[in-house]
Amino acid sequence: MEPSKKILRLHRLSTPAARREALSEACGLPRDAWKLITDMSVAEWTAELDTLIENVVGVFPMPLGVATGFVVNGVERVVPMVTEERTIIAGASKAAKLAGGEFRVEVSERPITRGHVYFTGIGMGPGEAVEKSAGPLTDVVDAIRRRQESEKRRSGHLIDAWAVGLEHPDEGPMLKIVLRADVGETMGANAITRLGEELAERLGEALGLKPDAAICCNDVPERNVKAFATWRPSPDLSPEQLRRVMKLQAVAEADPERAVTHNKGVMNGIDAVCLATCQDFRAVEIGAAADAYRDGACRPLTAYTLQADGTLAGKLELQLGLAARGGATAHPMAAFCRSLMRAEKAKDIIAVAAAVGLAQNFAALFSLTNEGIVAAHAKLKKK
Repeated sequence: MEPSKKILRLHRLSTPAARREALSEACGLPRDAWKLITDMSVAEWTAELDTLIENVVGVFPMPLGVATGFVVNGVERVVPMVTEERTIIAGASKAAKLAGGEFRVEVSERPITRGHVYFTGIGMGPGEAVEKSAGPLTDVVDAIRRRQESEKRRSGHLIDAWAVGLEHPDEGPMLKIVLRADVGETMGANAITRLGEELAERLGEALGLKPDAAICCNDVPERNVKAFATWRPSPDLSPEQLRRVMKLQAVAEADPERAVTHNKGVMNGIDAVCLATCQDFRAVEIGAAADAYRDGACRPLTAYTLQADGTLAGKLELQLGLAARGGATAHPMAAFCRSLMRAEKAKDIIAVAAAVGLAQNFAALFSLTNEGIVAAHAKLKKK
């Protein structure tokens, strides 16, 4: 599928109003779709968001732009991005254009989030605690499942739980319970924490132990996403430029320090989509870091392969737990951005964010091998 030429030419328009008009026409948006942007004053936004956090004194405007040229799993996406860093939107759009717009993304079938319950001061060895908790834990899990079935809950379904023994040099033996739940369209922090609290109370009573904490886990490797794209030699992309990109990937694979900044290029794109759709970007960041450091030293989240015909195949893989419901996703601007992106399901938002992350990483490597990041920033600043 070819990206819309009207949308691809968006950067040629000189004013926000002209860009909004072009997007309305290209995407079939009603003229009043933009009223949150054009009609709301700072004072009105302050009143609207007064209860979102504590001690509100005002609002903090950030630029909302759109990346163009993305076709994700056969669907053209106008990608809303909130960022203060120059070149991010331009870079992602250029990388998408150079890839012909096509991004294939695989998202895990089930949105599985984990939670943890901790017992300290257990008065027995870790192995004995795991063995002693096995039967009661099975009974508690079964009881919670029966309750959920009777309530016909739409999300937060407990899947399973198991015990792990821990040892601390000062605090001594500990018991950790890992629980997993299908959290549906939500990010899952509240759902899994509530389940953890219920499990902690029931299991604590059965074992005669007092739980110390029940909390969500922001390491969610089962919420895995893989994005793929290819860049072919063209008048705008020489074989030598593709080889240079491949060399920088090799540098990131060889040098953990370089891999840190290499991955920052990925998150430049993903974070901007997360901000536009009001995701918990701190959880996203730390989850990506957990993936990057899984083997003890930082490794790149991307992989590139230079094929025999000169084509560069790119892949991004990481955990990405994004939401279409819950948390701050009810923010009116988040709802507007999901509508603009035509991504009302969590899996669609994840797919778009991953595609943008891969594109942004390629854009950063492409810029480094050509004019350089500083020169790219300076060139756009003159426009």
